[in-house]
Amino acid sequence: MHWSLQELEKEALENGDLIIEHIEENRYLLGLKTLLMLKWFTNNCPEAKYLIKTDDEMFLNVPNIVSHINSVPQAWVNYIGGQLHLNDPVDRNPYSKSFAPYDWWPGAEYPPYVTGGLTIMSSEVVPILFNASLTVPLYHLEDIFLTGIIGFDKLNLIPSNIPGIESGVPKWIVRLKMAFSLRDLAKTSVAFHCPEDPDFIKDLYNQAVN
Repeated sequence: MHWSLQELEKEALENGDLIIEHIEENRYLLGLKTLLMLKWFTNNCPEAKYLIKTDDEMFLNVPNIVSHINSVPQAWVNYIGGQLHLNDPVDRNPYSKSFAPYDWWPGAEYPPYVTGGLTIMSSEVVPILFNASLTVPLYHLEDIFLTGIIGFDKLNLIPSNIPGIESGVPKWIVRLKMAFSLRDLAKTSVAFHCPEDPDFIKDLYNQAVN
């Protein structure tokens, strides 16, 4: 479903459940959207203990997410968790959407980072990430920018892997899992990417709550 700006503004005005920022829709500015999220959370959510960043094509198993959060040791104040990536090579293909020229990132690999459509951050780490971002050039791949370049490289924050996140796998594998293991996915997943299939998210939810 695609809403017009007028419809979104009406929804925000009537229900107060949307935050609208006027940013050009450009994949190179995704990092800027993420930073605005961190800024808003820092200024408006003093009682919140965690911030969860996700994509609109993700099924989220809220009880499993809560269970994971409750399992995080209290000593891990500056917690960043998600689908952990290690030693990812930099994409030098100029026709790829994740292309990065050498002058943007000269190294052959990216630092450790988390992605996967679900990132969980403790409230203490959010303002630290935002303040550090003001001294780091904006990077077009927002997950790498936030948790790898700022979190790991700049702040020495070690990202944690969260089991049960299904994302970034070939679409045909996703379809097979959707066809043969619906109930298992609904019960065991923390988050599951449902590419271009919002109705499937509803099916997973119905399986999870029944």
